[in-house]
Amino acid sequence: MEASWAHGSCYLRVMGFAILDVDDVLLCVAEASYSGMAQVQRALQRHLAARDAQRVCEAFGRHLSTLAARLHQAGTPAPAYVQLRARLEHLQEPILRAGYDLKEWSRQAVLACALIDCDIAPGRRVIDDAADAYWRHIEEKAGLHVDVADFVGALSVSA
Repeated sequence: MEASWAHGSCYLRVMGFAILDVDDVLLCVAEASYSGMAQVQRALQRHLAARDAQRVCEAFGRHLSTLAARLHQAGTPAPAYVQLRARLEHLQEPILRAGYDLKEWSRQAVLACALIDCDIAPGRRVIDDAADAYWRHIEEKAGLHVDVADFVGALSVSA
């Protein structure tokens, strides 16, 4: 909704639609994401030695932290972000050439970067298993922000 001022009084104009990203907008994902790292490590251990799984999980966490830091940073991106983004673009080159946008937050692509960092071939089965474990955990643990019901109610009333 947009507030407009006319002759000293405020009235609201109804907006036609709203597009929202659900991660940490409607859903509390940050805490579940952090706790989901244990699920990623367990999934990786089904395919890798325990020490390698730990190293990959740590690299995965560092990359997610780099992406998250950029969300809260204005101006020139940090070198770590620029490097990670270039790697993600390289990994996703076929879909970019096909005209699709970069999926910067693709957990599969970020996991592939983490595996490569640890000199482990980024196999599809390993990546899919770890990413699926992560998303199952998010689905189970992420909750709604406390004011979502009021917000959705306000949207419903204005529709």
